[in-house]
Amino acid sequence: MIAGTTDPEHFSFSRYSTLHGYADDLLTILDELEVESSIYDGHSVGGMVGCLAS
Repeated sequence: MIAGTTDPEHFSFSRYSTLHGYADDLLTILDELEVESSIYDGHSVGGMVGCLAS
């Protein structure tokens, strides 16, 4: 793999074509860690991901 390239085997362009894919990842991580309550501080795109996840 060359730096700056994306291997389609390990990255789903369709999943991450919107912010909903990132929000789903955030929720999956919180579920795996069994986080019941948290404070999320996001800026710019990260803030929008948090809004979608909420």
